[in-house]
Amino acid sequence: MLLTSVICFSSALLILLCLLPAFFASNHIEILDKIHYLGDLNALNILILLIITAIYLVILLFYRKTLIKNLAEKQHPYFYALILVNFFNIIGIITTHHLFKLYLFIEVYSLGCLAIVSFDKSKQIRCFNFHNYCFNVASSVLLLFAFLLMFVIFDDVNITNYWQNLHFSNKPWLGNLFFSIFLVVIIMKFLPFWQYFYKIKTKSWLSKIFLAEGVFVKSLLAIFLSHKIINNVFGFNLENYWFGQAFIILGSLLIFYSIFYITKTQHFKLISLLLSLATVGFLIILLGLNQYHLNYNSFVFWLSHLFFINFLSFLLSDLLHTKHSNTKIWQLSQIKNNLFLKTIFFFLIIQLTFLPITFHFLASWFLLTENMQTQFFWLLVLSLAVYSLAQIVFANKLLQKII
Repeated sequence: MLLTSVICFSSALLILLCLLPAFFASNHIEILDKIHYLGDLNALNILILLIITAIYLVILLFYRKTLIKNLAEKQHPYFYALILVNFFNIIGIITTHHLFKLYLFIEVYSLGCLAIVSFDKSKQIRCFNFHNYCFNVASSVLLLFAFLLMFVIFDDVNITNYWQNLHFSNKPWLGNLFFSIFLVVIIMKFLPFWQYFYKIKTKSWLSKIFLAEGVFVKSLLAIFLSHKIINNVFGFNLENYWFGQAFIILGSLLIFYSIFYITKTQHFKLISLLLSLATVGFLIILLGLNQYHLNYNSFVFWLSHLFFINFLSFLLSDLLHTKHSNTKIWQLSQIKNNLFLKTIFFFLIIQLTFLPITFHFLASWFLLTENMQTQFFWLLVLSLAVYSLAQIVFANKLLQKII
């Protein structure tokens, strides 16, 4: 069953890799500037799917020994089947523009995540799953109410048609109410980070997998859904709303919160996760700065940084934990004689600096140069300065331990 799953994800990855250059090379990229572009398959959809597919494939391969060791043989088909069902629902979330199909895909995906976590029978994970279930039930009720409200207002199930409707622009309070509900739903269902970090020191074998899915996959889905719903529902009628300010403030708070806790820990895994959250914070800020079209250059480089650097850092922290049963940074001195690991760590250290060849530098460059006229420019500079300093300090600690 593991082989079947790997073949499925590898095939999807290959297809997406073949599709992406065709969309970038053609005039399909012009669709990105249209307000209702997310109803069709385009470069952004393919890019998000490509990264999520790669994350799932890496998780299956990286944790295959852990899964074989901790899952009973009769549980293997069910576990991998749930992984594939989750991936199918993610494809549905990203590609569908039917209101109630979107709700169905979101709910089935959430149930799949709960079912996967239930394979671990430890008391801590059961407590986590119960709290997560409560959050999901509450957010599902709110989301259903919001979608039914949208259907009543627009009398249409195709959300790509909503942006042309002026109901919300004539009644700003209604738009603000809907946005408030949707923001609460997204945070509770896809971004309950306090849940992921609540039991981060647990010995559970499954905690590594749900941390990876929660921080990397669910974060991307939350960002994509936010952009999809707001752009298709409100379109160009955004001047009466506070959406942009809300996203900018939320993203900035996430960055400062993450960097603050980085200064208080020596755990490699926790640092890598907090830096990942800070990167997600910049993606959220981009949603606020570009309410009806993404700052595409900066968005792509922040996505690349999240996958190639933050996700790599997380996997290395798990490798360190497997070898030494500890993720304290000073344990890195044990890998001095391992040339392969040292090479990977040197690549990571270079990318954590602010050199012009790094994803971080390019993402920051486009973020600043394309938003110099915004009233929040000072907040962008401060957030980037704090984030860059934290990465450089982290890189310096890594370098000292492996040389």
